[in-house]
Amino acid sequence: TGGPDSHFERTTDPYIHTCEPLGVGRIHNYPAKFRFVQTPEAVYILSEVGPQFRVVWLNAKHPEDPDPQYLGHSVGWYENGDTLVIDSTGFNDRSWLDQQGHPHTEKLHFIERYKRADKDSLELTMTIDDPGAYTKAWQGNLNFVASNSGFLRYQWVCSVRDNYDHYD
Repeated sequence: TGGPDSHFERTTDPYIHTCEPLGVGRIHNYPAKFRFVQTPEAVYILSEVGPQFRVVWLNAKHPEDPDPQYLGHSVGWYENGDTLVIDSTGFNDRSWLDQQGHPHTEKLHFIERYKRADKDSLELTMTIDDPGAYTKAWQGNLNFVASNSGFLRYQWVCSVRDNYDHYD
């Protein structure tokens, strides 16, 4: 496995090689479902990829010196009654922002704005501000359409062995 023409020889993708968790932003590039679950103190974003989840602490502050993590430390609030804003810091530098391999550093400040466009669709605007990797902040946008096929009917469990077998 992993011969000279193997996909493994042509990429440094941390998800394919070692099943490192997909980072913020990139996780939405997979055609898997996600779900928001809200409690009084937090919003949990559950994903079929991994499966993994994020905790977004509502009306809270970031710690002064957060321990670097794959998904960072996230705080959130609602703007205008219809937009969930998630502000995340405290990342490690072990994931990519997208499938193309755009990197980030531990200086990443990632802001997401989720807004319902209508009853069946959600708009996401992401602001990436990382002075360790980019000369200025930039944005990305994604739109999601509701699915009736059920959440967690399929789980994207990463397996290095399965990845090697697939690409060979």
